[in-house]
Amino acid sequence: MNWIALVATVAAAAAIGVVRFAGNDLSGTYRPKTDAPIAPPTMPPPETFAAIFTPCAHCHEIGAGARPMAGPPLTGIIGRKAGSYPGYPYSQALRSSGLTWNDATLARFIADPQAVVPGTRMIFGGLPKGDIAALISFIKAASAAPNASAAATILSPSTLAIGGPFELIDTKGRKVTQNDLLGKPSALFFGYTNCPDVCPTTLAELTRLMKELGPDANRLNVVFVTIDPARDTAAELATYLSSFDPRIRGLTGTDAQIATIAKAYHVYYARVAGEGGNYSMDHTATVYLMNAKGGFVGTLSTEEDDRTSLAKLQRLVRAAS
Repeated sequence: MNWIALVATVAAAAAIGVVRFAGNDLSGTYRPKTDAPIAPPTMPPPETFAAIFTPCAHCHEIGAGARPMAGPPLTGIIGRKAGSYPGYPYSQALRSSGLTWNDATLARFIADPQAVVPGTRMIFGGLPKGDIAALISFIKAASAAPNASAAATILSPSTLAIGGPFELIDTKGRKVTQNDLLGKPSALFFGYTNCPDVCPTTLAELTRLMKELGPDANRLNVVFVTIDPARDTAAELATYLSSFDPRIRGLTGTDAQIATIAKAYHVYYARVAGEGGNYSMDHTATVYLMNAKGGFVGTLSTEEDDRTSLAKLQRLVRAAS
């Protein structure tokens, strides 16, 4: 199937319902290429087609009846002023950016959001230029969904290749692989012990949710994977996690091992230099939900309220019964 035929197919599917991207805050470890011109749309190999749209997953819906999620709906974004979707809590940086979304501004923003709008909450960037063009073409075609009554799911969690083989160690130095998580559903969060805000907040939230789950929490793997293995040894992780629910497992490894699992889960992370040789880490702030067979089923978002997150975990655990 050529690219023109694919866009026509997407547009036809969109015409019968809402197109939803299922995922949240997900991205690969791409690197910004903002100086490169955006190439015309090119059709990727079929097996990689869904992966192009992974960065939109669970952050956005698109089509008639699309709702705000972790991000605003993408329906009709071309021609919209940045930060103007009614009722969505945009960052001040985006609201005051003065941008109007067209093919060029959207392409630059997707390539390197922090360079275009410093302080925006969107942190991933650097998709290959051909993928950016393909993504924009898809968004424009899928925005033309006039009928919200008959839902058409173009991308769902089952289409997203998230998760895969890994080998790390836990806080006691024992080897842990993806197979050790099978048999129970899992919630995985990637962060680091020197994180000043989102990591302790998320782990505290997971601790509260596990308490609210009651006995069902024992049927769930909750895992904290460091993206800063240079500082986060097994012993350091053990000390750090002692402040949270004792059932939360900490995993670390070598730089190469962390890179492998981050790539499998489309986790963005990057070292940010500070003063005196210190550094912090930018990283994806998402809890990945996996079923008992290791398949990706969704995420918990920092934008969600406790009730929504708890309901997701309850469904995840009960589906494994």
